[in-house]
Order: sequence, then structure tokens, then C-alpha cells
Amino acid sequence: MIDFPAAALKIALDCHLPDTLARHVAAIMLRENPKLDAGAVHHNPNGTDDYGYTQVNTVHLDKIGTYSWLSDVIGRPITPQTILEPCLNLKAGLLIDFVRYNGNPTPKIAIEYATRAWNTALAVDRVGASAVPPGPPAPPLPPPCAPAWDAWATATCGHKIQAPAVALTEKEPMHAN
Repeated sequence: MIDFPAAALKIALDCHLPDTLARHVAAIMLRENPKLDAGAVHHNPNGTDDYGYTQVNTVHLDKIGTYSWLSDVIGRPITPQTILEPCLNLKAGLLIDFVRYNGNPTPKIAIEYATRAWNTALAVDRVGASAVPPGPPAPPLPPPCAPAWDAWATATCGHKIQAPAVALTEKEPMHAN
């Protein structure tokens, strides 16, 4: 029996995607194309088509004479033929997912957001690769001084709050009842 989650993760890692994104793209693959068919083409009722592992829709592809925002970010034409290249399809699927997370932005904002998200993932991977190996585990944290739902008590943890001293005068006697 095929372990599809493991196979999807291996495909993502084989494409040298940032490690921080490999599990994310594997999840996209399993959601959009559970059989992991790199050459899958799905014809939609609205006349568009979805291509490859991540089922990239034709609305994201280049039109004759124009480039899509996706081509600008990836740096090469995105056509029905090129989008079926497995590694290109995975990167395109990730970038579309980054942009889709923020709604339906204009192409200019989509380019900016996708580029920033991709560069951040690469930077996180570089930092992770050069990180110092972990030392001994940190000691356990002390129990909280107040329940998490009690914002006032949590905010005052470690601080003794005293009520202001009130001086009683003869005109204001203290009554027990």
C-alpha cells in the first residue's frame, strides 16, 4: 500500500523546496490531487482547467501576449505545458496558496506578497541550516500564578498589589452592618 503523505513529502523534498514549506506543499498536493498524478488535468465546468500536482488553475497561467503575476515571481513563462513540470507546479501551487491566503489581491500586490513569502521561507531555511545544535533541554516552566482566563490576575503575577490605605475620620465611622 502506498503511503501518500510520505510520497507527497518526498516529492516536495526532491524538488529542493525550502524545508519550512515541504510539509505545506505536501498537504496542498494531498488536498488538490490525492492520487499524486503529476500529469493530472481537471476540466472545470466554468471552462478553466487545473494542472499537475497542485492543480494550478488556468487563471494563473500566461495569456497570449501577456505574463501572469506568477510568471513574474517565478521568472519564466507559465503555460499549460510548463505548469506540468513537477517542481514548477509545486512552487506555483505554494505561491498561489500564499496569495490566496490574503484574499484576491491585485497582480502587483500578489507579486509583492508571493515574493516576500518565498524569500522569508528561504531565509528561515538558511538560518535553520546554520543554527547551533540544540543544547540540553530547558528546565520546566513554573506553574502559572493564575488561570489563563483571568487576565487581571495573570497581568499582576509576581506583583503584590495593595489597596490604597484609607484613613478613617470621625465623620466617617466604620459600621459592621
